[in-house]
Amino acid sequence: MSGNFRKISVEGTPKEIGFQTGTLLKDEIHQNIEFYIAYILDKMSPQQLSKVVLYIKSLLEKFCPHLLVEIEHMASGAEIKPEYLFAMNARTELLLSPNYNECTAIAFPKKGILAQNWDWTSKLEDNSVVIEITKPNGLKILQLTEAGISCFILMIYYILNKLLI
Repeated sequence: MSGNFRKISVEGTPKEIGFQTGTLLKDEIHQNIEFYIAYILDKMSPQQLSKVVLYIKSLLEKFCPHLLVEIEHMASGAEIKPEYLFAMNARTELLLSPNYNECTAIAFPKKGILAQNWDWTSKLEDNSVVIEITKPNGLKILQLTEAGISCFILMIYYILNKLLI
């Protein structure tokens, strides 16, 4: 790790944000996909993974269609199969076990703050990036993430809120 994270800025609709991100981070996304797919397939069969990816897509279509579009277009920009990005974005859920520890999240809804630490594996540090996202409504998001992860914490927060309401 060099001590500095690469920073990119993307803006627009989910389609545009996804494609820009995929194009700008193509190499890093490919390296992260290589790591994650091998790691996930060590825990489940390709058939199980395909089945789970279909389920993940159905949840995104129902609760976060904008992120479904973003991930599909990120895959297009990075020139990879979208299924790989769906699996990578749901890696925590795919790999969850009683002995699995990862990040911790905290939210301050009244202040509009949602944060999460990153304490996963050092093997992905060099492919982590700071992304500044500007949505058409002016909303700005600044996130440190692994290349290929699409506002993961926002997706989980949104789905949980929909399920709990």
